[in-house]
Amino acid sequence: MRTWPGSGVWISSSAGAGGWAVAIAQAGLARSMAYAVGMLNNVPHGAACGIAVPAVMHFNVDFATDKLALGVSIANMDPRVSDLSGAITLESLMESAGHPKRLSEVGVTGESLATAPFHALADAPALFNARPVSDPNEVAELFKQVWQYGQSFSPAAFLC
Repeated sequence: MRTWPGSGVWISSSAGAGGWAVAIAQAGLARSMAYAVGMLNNVPHGAACGIAVPAVMHFNVDFATDKLALGVSIANMDPRVSDLSGAITLESLMESAGHPKRLSEVGVTGESLATAPFHALADAPALFNARPVSDPNEVAELFKQVWQYGQSFSPAAFLC
């Protein structure tokens, strides 16, 4: 294997930069939920994030408004529907890619989710969620949604 002088410095710098990027992104509750599920059930972090992100986008809709549109054309759309369009588009992309949509599909049992909301709320990224969250019951409901039902939420349900 060929090595270059100082390559260890570059590797260390790259790893540090990656960590900073993740910290700056302030990924919020979806990331905290993914950490909790990964720790409790040995689910890969990326898979858990993919399952949690659309549900948390729906959860945050009234607090993140136009940030959730993700480049989707929102002209002439009801503002609430446009805010959900990013989550809906993400759900569609995940479905077409064959990504799991429910935690139950990746081996998570309902019983293992009993302590997950507390772990998620104790994780630092939850502090940076768009919608302030400190009630474990709210997080438990999100876990229930992504465990049992998957994302597939109807935008009409959020327009009440």
